[in-house]
Amino acid sequence: MEQRMDLKQFLKILKKRFVSIILTTLVVFVIAVVASLYLIKPTYQATEYILIGTFSNEDALVNSQKIDRLLASAVDFMESPIVVNTVKTKYDFKEEDIEESVSIQNNKSSQIVNVVARNSDPMTAEKIANAIASTSVEKMEDLLKVDQIELLSSKKGETQVIRVDNPLVNMVIGLAVGLFMGIALALLREQFDDTITNSEELELSLGIRILGEVDAVQTKAEKQKMKLNKKKVEVDITQGKGGEVRA
Repeated sequence: MEQRMDLKQFLKILKKRFVSIILTTLVVFVIAVVASLYLIKPTYQATEYILIGTFSNEDALVNSQKIDRLLASAVDFMESPIVVNTVKTKYDFKEEDIEESVSIQNNKSSQIVNVVARNSDPMTAEKIANAIASTSVEKMEDLLKVDQIELLSSKKGETQVIRVDNPLVNMVIGLAVGLFMGIALALLREQFDDTITNSEELELSLGIRILGEVDAVQTKAEKQKMKLNKKKVEVDITQGKGGEVRA
């Protein structure tokens, strides 16, 4: 017979398995805390800004089309092997440090190109972003003869470096996952537990109605009481006269 769990049964299971749910939640939460603070490396993001073109109002349509082409060319050039290989050779960076951590971004209708670099070390992230940005400006001025390009954060210390990961978020996620796992394990244990504890569960299991109950098992207190009564009867028999039994 197919059984369907209602809210009352669900809450009953939660109450019955409350301790195991709490323990599972705490274990997963502690693992998330340890991993967030000691195992997972922090991620820092450094951003350099490059201005493409000028803000001249003369012949706005022609200037806008020129800037759009220049922006598209600049983004493609910054991602090209020309810049990447130069940075690797000049600054002694590994290829995976650049290809996996650097991205070139440009918002629509903006003349500013963002060079974003991520690394577990804030100084390394800043160096990579500055190297890509400064090398791109130099190469575009030298090879493409572009004079309308400028690195905005030209001074040391002006590069924006922030931490983008949040250990607190990882901990909250760990707490939620632990609670979900605890409830799932409680439901799973209840599903495979064939122990019958009351008449209602027996009716659901057999699919028949129970008309009555018989106490077939004596409690410990009842057994002790019976032993005492038996001993008392034996004492009365030995002390009685003429076979008279006094109880």
